[in-house]
This record gives sequence, C-alpha cells and structure tokens, in this order.
Amino acid sequence: MLFVLIGLATSAQPLLFGMSRQLVDAQTAGKALAAVNLAFFLGAALMQSVTGAVAALAGLPAVLLFMAAMLALGVVIFLAYTAPTP
Repeated sequence: MLFVLIGLATSAQPLLFGMSRQLVDAQTAGKALAAVNLAFFLGAALMQSVTGAVAALAGLPAVLLFMAAMLALGVVIFLAYTAPTP
C-alpha cells in the first residue's frame, strides 16, 4: 500500500511540467521547464542523501516512512501554494 501511495505522489511530475508551461510565455518556457527538471534532480539527490542517513540510523522501514512523510509534506505545500485566492 505504501508503494502505491509513493507512486501516486511521484506521478505528479508530468503535471507540474504542464502547469509550469502555462505560467510562462513562449520565450521563457525552456528556462522554466529546465528549472522544474533541475528541481526534480536536486530533490532526488537530497532525498538520497537524507535517506542514507535515516537507513543507517533506523533501517529500511524508517526510510519508507520518512519518504512517505516527505511526499505528504510536499503535497501539502503544493496545495497551499496552488490554492485559489479568494
């Protein structure tokens, strides 16, 4: 079940590319999409570093719980930033 939730949370990457493309004009679309792509790679590198430390301290189950918690936090932050303004 946890793997399904992680898969659903990480499948948002193509949607974020589309959202980013809609927010910028045609002249800056390449830069915007490159920045989104870079953010994904930097996020993956950071998660690998942190989960290595978590695995050393608490083992694999703790890593999976940590990843699920970070994905849930990312979803909450995303929803907060993209909520319609009244």
